[in-house]
Amino acid sequence: LGIMFSRGFCLVPEKFADPARERDLLAEVAILGPKDKVHSFRIPEFGAVAVYSFSEEEDKGELPRQIWMLQSLASDTENYNRIIAAVDGGRLYLVMAQGRSLLLCSNYSCSDFTTAQYYIFAAMKKFQLNPQVSTVRFCTPLSDEEIQSLCNYFRKVDVF
Repeated sequence: LGIMFSRGFCLVPEKFADPARERDLLAEVAILGPKDKVHSFRIPEFGAVAVYSFSEEEDKGELPRQIWMLQSLASDTENYNRIIAAVDGGRLYLVMAQGRSLLLCSNYSCSDFTTAQYYIFAAMKKFQLNPQVSTVRFCTPLSDEEIQSLCNYFRKVDVF
């Protein structure tokens, strides 16, 4: 996919979303350049608004990949525990839902795949998700060894 991840990204509950405050909200969690444009996108499936920006050079009017991950999470009706992850640019991007509830949408610095697995399992433990009955879907490429490592714990591993 040509869609990029946005380092400046946050979710706001719809009832607290205010277009006049989007830049201030995003500046609380991300470093914004003075020329960076701030955008928003409603994600009604989770009652949230994504607020994001790209650097001035990167901003091509596209949605960040995190939104695509959230939409994929919401459209997955096959699994009760839903986990979508991606490793890109030294970061793990992770979204999790259980039933109709969004549990997590975050990213973590990770220098290797073992660290990425650590964050996935720590988040699952926090939300009491059992990997043996869960599917994890990666939207970035994984090596055969990485897939096999995940298969030791998860019911199913998808890479798309």
